[in-house]
Amino acid sequence: MDFSQTNVTNRPESKEKNGENRIVLRCKSENGQSVLVLTGASTLEDLVAEVVSSTGICRQALVLRSGYPPKRINLSSESAQLTLNELKICSGDSIMAVAKPLEAPSPVREKLPFSRLIRKVAPSDDCCLFTSVNFCISNRDSSWLIDEPIVTNSEAVRETRTLIAHTVLNNPATFTEAILGMPAKDYAKFIAEPHRWGGGIEVFILSMLHEVEIDVVDVLTSRIDRFGEDKSYSHRILLLYDGIHYDALAVELSDFGTLQTIFPTTQNSVLLEAQSLAREAKLAGQFTDLTNCNLLCTICRAPLRGQQGAQQHAKSTGHTQFQERISL
Repeated sequence: MDFSQTNVTNRPESKEKNGENRIVLRCKSENGQSVLVLTGASTLEDLVAEVVSSTGICRQALVLRSGYPPKRINLSSESAQLTLNELKICSGDSIMAVAKPLEAPSPVREKLPFSRLIRKVAPSDDCCLFTSVNFCISNRDSSWLIDEPIVTNSEAVRETRTLIAHTVLNNPATFTEAILGMPAKDYAKFIAEPHRWGGGIEVFILSMLHEVEIDVVDVLTSRIDRFGEDKSYSHRILLLYDGIHYDALAVELSDFGTLQTIFPTTQNSVLLEAQSLAREAKLAGQFTDLTNCNLLCTICRAPLRGQQGAQQHAKSTGHTQFQERISL
């Protein structure tokens, strides 16, 4: 990354900062990365203030991780006055900052039954999964307007891919070659490439990073795959999957003119609405059956049969861009 474009946040200079005890940290978030300058005597509260200022994430939603593999930093009031030296945070370390969902305002919950679930279509640019998740997560206060389009934020997507790659590399016991289908180092390079699609592995990791349940509703079967269900997260987001493309699902709050994209996991009625929406999409033919459909490689124009044929073609040629082939 070009650090000439990197934000640098620091407090007024002091003798200690100019001395050997200065601590320079790299802070990574979905909004990009920045450099924080503190000291060994700086407290956790000081670090949190710098991260909030740098990332724009509100204090109540902030989750910090550091170390290898990244471990969550306890941000409770009891830890606020611990120094960076006491926390063993050293110069050169990376801090990962993630926003967790906040409780929705009670008026929104009261109005929810009178609203409707809608599909917010993400651009078809190889980043639909990452863009849809970022759209949902960034709307923590349910402030997006109803007609707010989903637009790909290239920098946010790039940072998301980087965080996913780091998570895989730092958790070899979880993300084995058998699960990834390739060595972890190869996967890290693979997912960092802008034209690579996201799937189940990436949804699992995003659920873990954002500490939110991600429910993927399949248009073909109406099945809901609940990533992070075993973690007892307090909130969920929903995605609609048509076989090759992910879109965000949101509740249209007509009385407020806004969208809600984050829901309590205790609110199961929204899952029933999502399945109903999936059935409507299927009836409208808005799905792709990758098991049996005819596909076309858009790079070399080779005709392919189903998901297995596409996977074999990708493995032998490196081509990963396909579209459905319609027989006339």
